[in-house]
Amino acid sequence: MIVVVIEREFQVTYNPRYVCSLMHQIGITYQRATFISDKLDNEEHQKKRQTWEDETWPAILKQARELGAVILFGDEVSFAQWGSLSRTWGPKGKQTKVPTSGKRKGLKIFGVIEVYQGDFIYKECEGRFNSASYQAFLEQLVSHYSCPVILIEDGASYHNGPGLRIFEQEMKNQGRLFVYRLPAYSPDKNPNEDSP
Repeated sequence: MIVVVIEREFQVTYNPRYVCSLMHQIGITYQRATFISDKLDNEEHQKKRQTWEDETWPAILKQARELGAVILFGDEVSFAQWGSLSRTWGPKGKQTKVPTSGKRKGLKIFGVIEVYQGDFIYKECEGRFNSASYQAFLEQLVSHYSCPVILIEDGASYHNGPGLRIFEQEMKNQGRLFVYRLPAYSPDKNPNEDSP
């Protein structure tokens, strides 16, 4: 494609092998791309992210010091247990076959990482993620620590729900659990997220 663009724009024809060498010489490498949020250029979104960094995060750190609390970043993940297919080499005219049980099961896990020590706590989730399974995970977290817990989570829909909000308010009133929400589209603020 680069050869075609060069030819179209500059009326010069290059051998594809030479183009690879040329690209390398000018500092361009062949690499896998990574996704970024298309909201990064949105001014309102940037303002919320800046507020998180300048105000919310310092306030959380101060609260943790005053309460002797742990700070946990939470997230969840699903692992498909049926595998995935990709291209491979095989005899011409004969499609490669991969045996499978046909079961479409997955492993779902809630998890948190503690900010300073890197402690990792998780809970497998039977069935779908929902506010009831998330509450069960939060109950496990609160019982795991004898000190107050500050939990930072994303905006997943199952982080809401009438019963869950009641539970979180009760825990907050007892000084046991304080929940904060990351700005939308900000996985880079969560050390529990997959990074490139």
